[in-house]
Amino acid sequence: MNLKELRLSKNLTQHEMSEILTKNGYSIKQTGYSRIENGKRVPTYDFLKILQKSFQDVNIGKMFFDE
Repeated sequence: MNLKELRLSKNLTQHEMSEILTKNGYSIKQTGYSRIENGKRVPTYDFLKILQKSFQDVNIGKMFFDE
C-alpha cells in the first residue's frame, strides 16, 4: 500500500488528509501533501511519525521502506 492507496482506502481527499495531519501535529497544506503523495517531495521524519499516529492500523515501514 502506498500513500495514495491509504488515502483512498479511508475515502479521504488530499485536503482532508492534510487536515488530519495538521490536527495531529504536522502542519501541512494540501499542496505539500500532494507533493509527498506524488513523489515530488520526500516526507520528513515528523511527517511519518504523525502519519503513524493518525493511522495506527497502517505499517509505515512497509509503505515507505519495504520492511
